[in-house]
Amino acid sequence: MDTRVPLMVASVLPGATIGDAARAGARVFCAGSALFSGPGTMADRVAALRERAIEAIGKK
Repeated sequence: MDTRVPLMVASVLPGATIGDAARAGARVFCAGSALFSGPGTMADRVAALRERAIEAIGKK
């Protein structure tokens, strides 16, 4: 039986917590304010957060 349950983390700070949360098992992130502030476009910020999460999962 598959006992894995997707874990969602809310209030992801701009890059500060997404890696830790991903390493801990989260696979769904709510990154509202992290998308509206910072360098680049919103698409750039989404890509950066996604890359941080993917990188962190690889370092698990």
